[in-house]
Amino acid sequence: MNLNIVVRGQSNAIFLMELNGWAGAGALTQEVSRLLGFNTTGDTVSLIYDPHNTGRGTAFGATSLIGDWLEPRNGDWRQGWVNDSLEWAILNRLNDLPASQKDDPTAIFWLHSEYDSSRSNLTAEEWASAVRHDAQQVRQILGQGAGTTPYLFASAMPYNGGSDTGHQAIRRGMEQLAADGSFNGHIAVRMQDIDADLDNYDGNPFTSEFGGGHIDEVDAAQTVARAARSIAEAFAAYARPGSPVALAGGNLADEGPQVFVAQKVGPNQLRVDVRHDQASGFLALDADAAAGVGWSVRGPSGTVNGRGAQILDGDTLLLTFSGEVPADGRLYYGYGYGRLAGAGGDGRGNAVYDNQGLPIWVRADGLAVAQGASGPAGGSDFNGDGTSDLLFRAPGGAVEILTTNGGRSVLGGASAGTYWAVVDLADLNADGSPDLLWRGQGGEVVVWGTSGGAVTSAAELFNPGPSWRIAGTGDFNGDGRDDIVWRGPAGEVFVWTMNGPAITSGVELFNPGNYWLIAGTGDFNDDGRADILWRGQGGEVAVWTMNGPAIAAAAFLVNPGAYWNVAGIADFNADGVSDLLWRGQGGEVAMWIMNGASIASASFLTNPGGYWNIAGTGDFNSDDRADIVWRGQGGEVVVWEMNGASLTGSQGFGLLLPTDWQILTG
Repeated sequence: MNLNIVVRGQSNAIFLMELNGWAGAGALTQEVSRLLGFNTTGDTVSLIYDPHNTGRGTAFGATSLIGDWLEPRNGDWRQGWVNDSLEWAILNRLNDLPASQKDDPTAIFWLHSEYDSSRSNLTAEEWASAVRHDAQQVRQILGQGAGTTPYLFASAMPYNGGSDTGHQAIRRGMEQLAADGSFNGHIAVRMQDIDADLDNYDGNPFTSEFGGGHIDEVDAAQTVARAARSIAEAFAAYARPGSPVALAGGNLADEGPQVFVAQKVGPNQLRVDVRHDQASGFLALDADAAAGVGWSVRGPSGTVNGRGAQILDGDTLLLTFSGEVPADGRLYYGYGYGRLAGAGGDGRGNAVYDNQGLPIWVRADGLAVAQGASGPAGGSDFNGDGTSDLLFRAPGGAVEILTTNGGRSVLGGASAGTYWAVVDLADLNADGSPDLLWRGQGGEVVVWGTSGGAVTSAAELFNPGPSWRIAGTGDFNGDGRDDIVWRGPAGEVFVWTMNGPAITSGVELFNPGNYWLIAGTGDFNDDGRADILWRGQGGEVAVWTMNGPAIAAAAFLVNPGAYWNVAGIADFNADGVSDLLWRGQGGEVAMWIMNGASIASASFLTNPGGYWNIAGTGDFNSDDRADIVWRGQGGEVVVWEMNGASLTGSQGFGLLLPTDWQILTG
């Protein structure tokens, strides 16, 4: 059995193969062979790579795909394409293969984007059309179809002579082709975390000029190692029994974690959730990744850039930005040129990586930001005076309590550090005082029991792994103790019923799939048991009414559209039934007063404007009705006292909390 790998591109494809004594060429074929189990069977992986051979080459420095390899017919790419001499060169090289090798499955590894990215008027559609023309000819020469000739793209590497729009157009074009099952394309490797310091601009061999036009030998080795996984996975049908690909069921860790939800949880903060690809968590962040390098939110109303990143659990990050996250914004990672340049100019190691060493990614067209805060449920009355208190924490700092009467104290002593994050408040032992649920970056779960504003106990629970996320808490079995709802990486739903820090049972519920997200928990039928509120990615709303850790009934509510986001679940009219607080992307505030899974009334509240964001809910005036906690972009904290959907008063806490501090309420 023989498999072919064609390496095509311009100068960086050449350096990828030839730096350090052709190390890349050898490593690519050897690693693909190892992953497929070819090393011990006599099967082969053949590299088809010829640089600078104008008659029969596959890689040519300082050349663009559009203009040097292909020309738009009559100057209009919509009319088709005409081959230039370099396109004929690669076709001639493939045509020269022995007939038996032409028949072998052939992967085209594409590292060809640099000069094309310099075009600020390039579109994804034009670029993808050119690649389709190339693929049609390559497959015709080989006498094969798309199924045995995958195109594997190095997602447009950061090129210092390129434009932001050009880079983005190529990345979007690659993703369009990868989404087309009939084309058989894949993103093989992402390259934003490179040093690109091969060029010695200042003539001093002892200095590095990062961000040049060419990769260095370590960049090349990193790129080859990642690409080999994708190429081997594309050839999974030919993997030998017992090989790494076969043992993985044909699905290696090769894509990296994809961000699929970005939810606003503060004026300048987003909580983002990822889908892992055969990984179970994140590696620790280096200083540049922790400083938010690479993240941005862009929209018609403005752009904000990342200023901080914190791991909350195995599939969740908290991102902090340079200003208010625009309501019309989309989240990007490595936008445009996109090299993840750190404070010292270097790029390697500066990404957010999964525990397989692969960088995080967001689709090239960005991800819409969901407005409205989602916060921990449960009471936050730490001092037993019948009113909610605020719990807040500086990034990686100590936990502090601010009571309604202005008292401020540190909870639990010194800082727990950045490894640990508070993810929820819940009363697990029915003592009327909130307990803190902590997650470690390795998935660890720790409970702090509290009483009178002090930590009275600390206990470690079972670690389900960092890919599982706490999706909510509530008393599901009516025993007065809050229980924990978990969500797995494939959409699994699991409930732990609790007795203090002891897990009394674990029950798996129906899996609705990852299209549906848990928006929170509440008691929607006044039976003293928590229920689960769901949102579909199209804006759908559904309620599971629960009887213990079992689904008693499921009902759909009105779909308000994805424009609206759940900002709070609480009882605003003291009828024992949880109501829904909504925030529109334009700052609008609405409330649904609920009666079971039915909407008893719907009202609009005052729109305070985009300067203010909902930070949570709680009862701050002891009237048994939930109130709304607002946070201003300047750090102000204000409470709206509510009676149903009516605003009866307001109060401030008399302090400014930095916008990167976490606030938790009950």
